Amino acid sequence: MTESLIRGRAALTADEERRLGLCATRSAEATRRRPAGGDGEMRLAFQRDRDRVLHSRAFRRLKHKTQVFVPHVAEELWSRLDHAEPLAFSGWPEVDEAYLVDDEIDLVIQIKGKVRGRTKAPREASKDDLEALAREAIADQLDGAEVVKTIVVPGKLVNFVVK
Repeated sequence: MTESLIRGRAALTADEERRLGLCATRSAEATRRRPAGGDGEMRLAFQRDRDRVLHSRAFRRLKHKTQVFVPHVAEELWSRLDHAEPLAFSGWPEVDEAYLVDDEIDLVIQIKGKVRGRTKAPREASKDDLEALAREAIADQLDGAEVVKTIVVPGKLVNFVVK
């Protein structure tokens, strides 16, 4: 009864839970994956999986990130992994600058200084390429208009001055 209330539903019998698929006990699939050697072997398999997760690169990064929000929990995790120094004195993960640079930019397209559209463009595109992309994106708005001047600011915008 208490378990059912904790799980947020009215008390059901074990048969009702099984029939409705709400049973919190081991499923048939989990039973099939159980190692043949019994409980001791299952415990070893669990410890291997736990150690693999706890020593993974992603989990180490997670501990450093949680240290800012919940330092007591992060320190506890850190100490359980047999680290002598506190987490606060360990180094932060190294930043890879290659992941911080976008390959594409959001190019703003203007006609007479008013934004008429946006498009994605490669970061290394030349002024001519940016102008061509902008003309394609707002071709319907430039129909019949005479383009007097084109202002291209690489990596930011293309402005068409029309009559």
